[in-house]
Amino acid sequence: MARKQMFAEGTRNHILEVATRLFFEKGFDCVSVRGLMKQVGADPGGFYYYFESKEALWEEVLQAFFAPYLKEADRLAEEAQERPYRALTRFFFYLQDCTQSFRRELGDRIYPAARLSIRERTLLLLEPYLERILKSIIAHGAQPMMELPLLTVFLAHGIGSVILHQPSEWMESCGQELQDTVCRLLGLTEASVREMHRLSGFDPARFPLEEA
Repeated sequence: MARKQMFAEGTRNHILEVATRLFFEKGFDCVSVRGLMKQVGADPGGFYYYFESKEALWEEVLQAFFAPYLKEADRLAEEAQERPYRALTRFFFYLQDCTQSFRRELGDRIYPAARLSIRERTLLLLEPYLERILKSIIAHGAQPMMELPLLTVFLAHGIGSVILHQPSEWMESCGQELQDTVCRLLGLTEASVREMHRLSGFDPARFPLEEA
């Protein structure tokens, strides 16, 4: 039984590995279960022993892809309890760094539909972590112009979309202005904005992740 379970887990992981490559290269709709299992080197009928459907497999591929990023997002949200303004800035800096890395590592090798799915999922995943950071900022005296739920969605899908869709060079040229706009939406004073820049170690040439 132990050997059978080990084999099953190994096959399952292999399916995930091959599916990730194929989904990213060809897109979800262009990958068939039969074609996938042929590359895995297993019988097509065996697919449903490991996964309920192709959609369920795609969901697991996305979960595995995002897992390391969400771990860091959680750490930044935790940091907000002590340094809320810095955490907010670094949260978007982190998204920018991840976007740049994604473009370098995958670039044109990822199918447009797969890229779009990842972008859409990214924006949705930003929301709970961003909300935690915003709650900490409000607890430290900020008086935002919007209710928290609306502000969370507005920043996640507004600033997030800009970072995910615009060229890195453009982002670097207007990063300071975007940061100031966020601070105004939060109802922060000019002194608070300057303090936010100081704590975050803002550098328009890059988005630092290291501790100052």
